[in-house]
Amino acid sequence: MRDALLFIAIISVLALFALFYYRNYSYTTYSLDTETTLGALSGTRIYQIDSGNVIIGGDTITYMENGITVWSTPVDLKKPVVAVNGDFFSVYDTGGYQVYVCDTTGILSTLKVSRVIHGMDIAENGVVAVFTASDDSAYISYFDRYGSRIPVEVKSVLSATGYPMHLAISPDAQKLLVLYYSTANGIGESRLVLYDFEKGREDESYIVYSDDSFYDSGTLLLQGKFLDNEHIVAVGDKQTEFLYYDRKKKEVSDVTLDYGSQPKSVFFTADAFGILSMQEEGMVCTLYEPDGSVRYRFNAPAEYQLFTTDRESIAFLNASDLTVYNLSGRKRYEGTIVDQPVSFAFSGKRSLLFNTGSLIEEITLK
Repeated sequence: MRDALLFIAIISVLALFALFYYRNYSYTTYSLDTETTLGALSGTRIYQIDSGNVIIGGDTITYMENGITVWSTPVDLKKPVVAVNGDFFSVYDTGGYQVYVCDTTGILSTLKVSRVIHGMDIAENGVVAVFTASDDSAYISYFDRYGSRIPVEVKSVLSATGYPMHLAISPDAQKLLVLYYSTANGIGESRLVLYDFEKGREDESYIVYSDDSFYDSGTLLLQGKFLDNEHIVAVGDKQTEFLYYDRKKKEVSDVTLDYGSQPKSVFFTADAFGILSMQEEGMVCTLYEPDGSVRYRFNAPAEYQLFTTDRESIAFLNASDLTVYNLSGRKRYEGTIVDQPVSFAFSGKRSLLFNTGSLIEEITLK
């Protein structure tokens, strides 16, 4: 028995060592694994989903796994806007009237609405929230992945609530965060509203929390995100608010994070939120827990044009110079890519996809 326990302990230690080694190993070179021609790519963007990559542009939606095209469908998209959650993603064209809902098998449905689309988000089960507006009102409507309308709608009068600048849907599609913006006497003001559609059985407004205190700090709310069904982040140019919503008690607790300089970039991982901002010591990357406490903080490249993240890493591009860190701040790779990409994304634990403007190239770090 003692020998068996000793064997298990040794295996556990070796496994932990192997995991630590893998997460901190530094790469010195890369291999070019695949090259794919997808037409005119100057405006094409690459997105990572759980199983592969989505490439949108050049009048197509393309899904790839391991650098290989699985499916590609022609679409009419001039300025696409994309939302991703798990293996589902949705796309609409700026100023358009329809949303494509897709997964790894192809386009599942095309949602058509009668008013111009101004925003949307998608839940991890494929439910889509779509924001449209008329001259005096805003509407947020729900659809399932197959295009059927769900009998839930948030309607607001623009003169009373302000203009919805951003919306975020919870993973279970039961809750919605909307960031509103309004002006009075030439002064702009942001407002945060949290909706719970389960609560709609009691209150047709669905509102469980509202905060318009951002006026005091002159903060403009930019975007929001559900880190899970209870933890929410609302990002502003001067401060960020972390919310925790307890549905059973119908209570919301919040933590406000103030920072000295406007973030250059923000990003979200599977369970955390990050800010890239210029501080006295240079460009700093700070990763926050869902409750607002700091998980990691480290120096990032002072200059970068593009960056991308996945569950474990963050990568920066400045022209053709590539730098990759793990999310605890250890540098994993620094080198020059042969071509100067116009967009890129992770495609695996050691692999990245690059759009060079004429080709999609997959590389693996070694």
